[in-house]
Amino acid sequence: MNSYWPGQGVRIKTSSVFAVSGAAADPTVVTVTVRLPAGTVTTYTYGVDGAVKKAGTGNYYMDITIGTTTADEGKYCYAWRGTGTVIAADECQFEAKKSMVRTVP
Repeated sequence: MNSYWPGQGVRIKTSSVFAVSGAAADPTVVTVTVRLPAGTVTTYTYGVDGAVKKAGTGNYYMDITIGTTTADEGKYCYAWRGTGTVIAADECQFEAKKSMVRTVP
């Protein structure tokens, strides 16, 4: 699992391109659901939420900035889902490290 420092930017992306018979293809709907260390779960949809971007056919990403409070430390989990023309799913996680020089709680 990758680890990042508070305040650092993290790009989450599909670990493999959405595809049909080996050829990159776009699902009708692409979502990414993110669970923060504090337990908050939010789902973002490509074309609805500006946070989800398209890098190319079948290839999507979202940038997250890790917060700087103790509530932001711990495991971040995310799940990509494609539905419609391409049905696919992928899940992954990363960890936000505890700051060694935190000046605010």
